Amino acid sequence: TSTQQASGSSPVRVATCVANDRLTPADWFQDTRHLAFTLDPPAAHAPGDVLHVLPENSAAEVDRLLSLLPPSIRSSADSPMTVSTSASVEPLIRPTHAWPSPTTLRSLLLTSADLGYTGVTVDTLHALSAHVDLSHPQGPLQYSKLRSLGSAEGSRLCRSYLTSEKRTISDVLYDFTSVSFPSVSALLGALRPMRAREFSIASCEEDGRVELCVAVKEGTTKLGREYIGGCSRYFTGMEPG
Repeated sequence: TSTQQASGSSPVRVATCVANDRLTPADWFQDTRHLAFTLDPPAAHAPGDVLHVLPENSAAEVDRLLSLLPPSIRSSADSPMTVSTSASVEPLIRPTHAWPSPTTLRSLLLTSADLGYTGVTVDTLHALSAHVDLSHPQGPLQYSKLRSLGSAEGSRLCRSYLTSEKRTISDVLYDFTSVSFPSVSALLGALRPMRAREFSIASCEEDGRVELCVAVKEGTTKLGREYIGGCSRYFTGMEPG
């Protein structure tokens, strides 16, 4: 977590949650929260300054993703590994990013990969089709669907599937269970690194803590899918202390 002031400096600080209270009634459609943090080291700030929050994925979401991976990858989720950024690493959606290393796959998925990202593109689906296991019971059908969604002719259906239904990369992999990554490198090529979210600070420095007033991003799509933003999930699950 960091604060950004007029000077443009944004040092990283460790934030400890000291309050997480819902401001709106439980039966109100919008969950709006008051969150308060102490920073180590403390940071000078004023109302209107920006707090950059780097969220983490939930353990349940990481376990769900790991359950979809081939046994050869899943079984080594807690083993130390070094992530290569050489040209030999095969990018699936975009050039390989500098992931933290050494690490474990579980740690990387918890803290460094943005599993709640909803900006999955047509190119993503087309690229995923290259990793479909055609021997999987649903392989041929899912391969055909991914190729169709990833084509120019399927762009309208793709927008409905991805944008209107607010699907994340994790959701897509859960829908297309025949996608089988041959390596951790191939998996990382399909993931976007976690990015910091920006929130306006709603407190004065004299309070001794940084406070936010945040509306939780959640709802139900037209087809009845419930969704919640990645950082919103992080906030709602945050316990003071």
